[in-house]
Amino acid sequence: MALDPGERLFAGVVLIVIGLVGLVYRLTGYGVIIGDIRTGSMFYSGGYSLLSLVISALFVIVVLLGIYIVYDTIRKDARP
Repeated sequence: MALDPGERLFAGVVLIVIGLVGLVYRLTGYGVIIGDIRTGSMFYSGGYSLLSLVISALFVIVVLLGIYIVYDTIRKDARP
């Protein structure tokens, strides 16, 4: 079952928004509220734990997937 271009475009935009909101939430320090407590022993020089880096990477992947879906939809729709 293939989605029509409007649905694909909407899904891509939703993925971009979710990814950016999640990424900003993780990188601004509000992630501490849900248990990402930083202790004295930091794994990474930026002060983020390994779990925080993995979750942030997942949000980056979601944003890139959304950008690809939007790009692919526009590219396919522009063909004659």
